[in-house]
Amino acid sequence: YVTSTAPQGYESLTVHDLIYRALHKWDSHRVQTLFNHQDAQSILSIPLLNPSRPDSLTWRLTTNGSYSVRTTYHHLMEHVISNNTLRVQGDLMKLWSLKIPHSTQIFLWRLLRGCIPTRLNLQ
Repeated sequence: YVTSTAPQGYESLTVHDLIYRALHKWDSHRVQTLFNHQDAQSILSIPLLNPSRPDSLTWRLTTNGSYSVRTTYHHLMEHVISNNTLRVQGDLMKLWSLKIPHSTQIFLWRLLRGCIPTRLNLQ
């Protein structure tokens, strides 16, 4: 994260303002002028993505980037259930207002209610 404070008059500066859009590169002079040396080096080391390539959603838990309930299940079994600290707190009804696939909502609801046949539940 950036430790520099914004100079007076630059409080509303955005990342967009630090890039030469036509050249698709950082405005290194501006970055080095506005930020301390460490922050400037950190910013300038961030690669800029190709602007001609459209953004796309990918699921990092699969090799092909496509979402699946199966990979979600395996990930949760590995990282949540193995801790034996899964406790449902709060209103489960909020789960239905999340902007996630319906199949994921159902899966999470079943998981949080203990309705998934896991090794732990079957013992």
